[in-house]
Amino acid sequence: VLFHTPWVQLPFEYYLRRIRSDLVLQSTPLPLFDNNQLEPLVTPDQLANIDAAVGDRARVWLVYSHFWYSDPDRRVPQQLQRIMPYCTAKNFYWDIEVWLCTTP
Repeated sequence: VLFHTPWVQLPFEYYLRRIRSDLVLQSTPLPLFDNNQLEPLVTPDQLANIDAAVGDRARVWLVYSHFWYSDPDRRVPQQLQRIMPYCTAKNFYWDIEVWLCTTP
């Protein structure tokens, strides 16, 4: 599970770890509290973190929120779709999307 906004990962860590200890939860583009920023702006060089996080996984979830501020060009889902071309998204509110991406 990838989280675009690092601080959004916190409730998932708390609740999902009790249910599924085998899930890998990771923030993108930067880990929580790097550079003391809760919502760091996405830069092109940080998109490589997505490649590393996906690796050879067959399925990746992306919790994509607050992108209007930190990723207005929507680079994160574009990068994920380059790696895993089969993606669907569900909108839960005006700034919350959950993406499921898989490999062929």
